[in-house]
Amino acid sequence: MLSIVILGVGILIGAFVVGGIVWAVREDMKGDKQEKEGDLGKTPALGEATQFEKKEENLKKILELLKGEQARITNNAVEKFLKVSDSTATRYLDELEKQGSIKQIGKTGKYTYYEKI
Repeated sequence: MLSIVILGVGILIGAFVVGGIVWAVREDMKGDKQEKEGDLGKTPALGEATQFEKKEENLKKILELLKGEQARITNNAVEKFLKVSDSTATRYLDELEKQGSIKQIGKTGKYTYYEKI
């Protein structure tokens, strides 16, 4: 009888220990998740440009390039000049075209370029 009581107490103690460990691991994982999510809306450090500011800066660079050295520019040239992806270069050029700053010559393909208006 005494051994059954000792066995029962041992099982209860073991369950509390395991439960405590599981709880501690879950709390630790919640903390990690909150830290990661907290970085998403984080204000940039001093001297770092926000995404919007970087985009505006890049749009100005494209226009300055068209004012100065080149009368026309291609999507590939924007990619190389700004070190951005093809889709980003396309978005920049589309936005400048919508603003009325540049016009697209050609529909698609190798011989398509943009000129300042």
